Amino acid sequence: MKTRKDVGYLWVMLIASLLCLSSCEDRSDEINTPEEALENRVLDNSTEYDVVEQVYNGSTTLLVSESADFMPLLLKRFPNINTSITENSDVIILGESETADLLNNTSLFELLKAHWEKNKPVGFVNPSENAIKLLSKLGGGKEETITKEAKELIEGYAFYMLRADGNAVSYCKPNVNEIEVEYVDSLTNEVRVEKVMPNDEQPSEYALGRIGERAAEWLNSLQILRNSRIGIAAASCGDVTYDSFSHKIYQSVTVDHDYLVNKLEYGTGPGKRTTEVYIELNVDAGFDIAKQKYVYEIKVSEVFDARKSYIEDFITKKKLAYKYKYTGGNYAGVRVGLKLKNVNANDISLAQATPIGTAGSGAQTYYPSTLTVGGGLSGGADASGPSFSGSLCFSYTPAYSTITMSENDFPIQYNDNHSWAEWDYGKTISDYNQAYHIELGFNPTFTGVPQFSKYSCTTQQAITYMVDAKDEYDGKSAQLEVSARFKTFHDAAGPWGGRRCFTFQYASMYVNLPVVSRYFDSYSPYCYKSNKVDKNEKWSDVEYELRENPMYKLFYNENLQIGSPTKRGLETVATEIWTETINSLINLLGQKTYNNEYIVGLANSQGKSLMVGLHIKAGKWELVQDITQVQLEEK
Repeated sequence: MKTRKDVGYLWVMLIASLLCLSSCEDRSDEINTPEEALENRVLDNSTEYDVVEQVYNGSTTLLVSESADFMPLLLKRFPNINTSITENSDVIILGESETADLLNNTSLFELLKAHWEKNKPVGFVNPSENAIKLLSKLGGGKEETITKEAKELIEGYAFYMLRADGNAVSYCKPNVNEIEVEYVDSLTNEVRVEKVMPNDEQPSEYALGRIGERAAEWLNSLQILRNSRIGIAAASCGDVTYDSFSHKIYQSVTVDHDYLVNKLEYGTGPGKRTTEVYIELNVDAGFDIAKQKYVYEIKVSEVFDARKSYIEDFITKKKLAYKYKYTGGNYAGVRVGLKLKNVNANDISLAQATPIGTAGSGAQTYYPSTLTVGGGLSGGADASGPSFSGSLCFSYTPAYSTITMSENDFPIQYNDNHSWAEWDYGKTISDYNQAYHIELGFNPTFTGVPQFSKYSCTTQQAITYMVDAKDEYDGKSAQLEVSARFKTFHDAAGPWGGRRCFTFQYASMYVNLPVVSRYFDSYSPYCYKSNKVDKNEKWSDVEYELRENPMYKLFYNENLQIGSPTKRGLETVATEIWTETINSLINLLGQKTYNNEYIVGLANSQGKSLMVGLHIKAGKWELVQDITQVQLEEK
């Protein structure tokens, strides 16, 4: 697991509103009355009332004074609530006004920062610019002017929660944008496109409850890791593993099954359903020393759950012997785009895009690069061992990703050009099969829709961005834009014709990618000076005991490199890591007595020593800021 001290890339992990979707399928020739169909709908996939499935029992500090429709439903998932920030708080949830208070209260901020540096989550209800400022401050960044775009994007969240290691979850507010509809006449195949403004109805209790569900679910998934501080160091450096940071963005989606029925005046439709969509972004960032390129391994997943939205063969109207029918709510595909910003397009190259082209039924494998990556470890030293902030660099290979596709029902088109890549899934509306067979003067016959489109469907993409190393990029973050256009299918049919359509909804995520270390150097501990009073006491024996400390052992055994995004920052990072290593040595071994007096330093590959060092004298161990000024006793 990784943590990072610098989280400037985190506070703009923002998304524009996700909008409502629809989909369809037909499954049987069985005829129901509208009343019977409606009853079956309510029993099978009602999305009106809240359903509690996830409960988080950790200690939750709640500091929220603002009102929000979803708050009572969120609190149902958090039974262990308190109103004070303490060392025992597992998660802290803030309102915007309380966030402002923390920015102006030094003691409270220090408590929050200690919580943050232990890699514990912080959540925000209806966040705005104060949340941006607080996250920037937690990451050690300078307060900068907040752009209109950044404010608008973060205000698209109803709830936003994240940790210092970059892992995050968010839930978007109800949509307010227009819906795009593409429809085709079932007899003439004439295609038209129109814009439809969504209604301003309040979201259902079920939809509001999803916010708390996903927050509790995400927190429960972290419980195994949250108490493993020393495990962070061991995993990141000893075992050379590195988890990508992940951000999940959820949106409850209201599917209007009445649009097409009302447009054609085919009677009464089955009403609305609520389901969910989400986008998950995973990023590994590093630097290829041999090629002198920044490397960003990007994996994106999109999920649309049609199980709650799907309606099939619903009778909307009877007129004599004639029946008018509707099927809708099934998933019809997505168009996903990635674009790298804040970097000159001519400095960007793309590699390892998966999936590409028309692959047929089967799987493709994404083969990532071997990267040199900086892993930040946050916290402090205590009796259990050290964990520190800073950046140790090592080589690793992210896991392969196998992506399975069904070409028959879900064809894929891939295109790219320098900074952008795009995957388009699914058929056009003209090529998409009707749910009904229509013969003039006869009742429509249900013929079905693709089986996969009725359930929860996941699509995945992966690609490697490489950026030429230039001084102008040192210490700066590249920005990734992720856009998604989801589409769902509807079909309404009667004895004299019908119409089928796609509805398109748009989502965008803007992420500041991790600031990547470009400059590296090896640092090794050594005995800078000793008075050697006891000739039988050897430095090698002393150092053997120093290696009981995990961080000292890593320096000694692994010949680790220190990394920094800038040349000037390299020694600063090394000094910080070495200082925290010394403090942990003092905490763990400070009562140990030696006959000789020692000054322990840390030197780079050219033999230049840092000024900071460890002074061991009798039973006194202390951190010294300048090892050249320490005078040893001669006996």
